[in-house]
Order: sequence, then structure tokens, then C-alpha cells
Amino acid sequence: MSLQRLRFLLRCLRFDDHATRAERKRQDKLAAIRMVFDTF
Repeated sequence: MSLQRLRFLLRCLRFDDHATRAERKRQDKLAAIRMVFDTF
């Protein structure tokens, strides 16, 4: 995968649960992508 493609995907993709978003955002600024980072 090219760097350009990776950057595009990182800009566009969200790994987020809408039902719990507000509470998670209050506690964690990376809440929308936390699950992905925790996997690695």
C-alpha cells in the first residue's frame, strides 16, 4: 500500500461506536480510533 493511500484511509475511516461516542470523547481524545491502536 502506498503512503498516499494510507494517508487517505486514515483521513476517511472512523472506528467509532455512535451510541457511546459522547462519553468516550469526554474521557479520551483518541476515542474514535482507540480500538485500532489497542489492537497493535
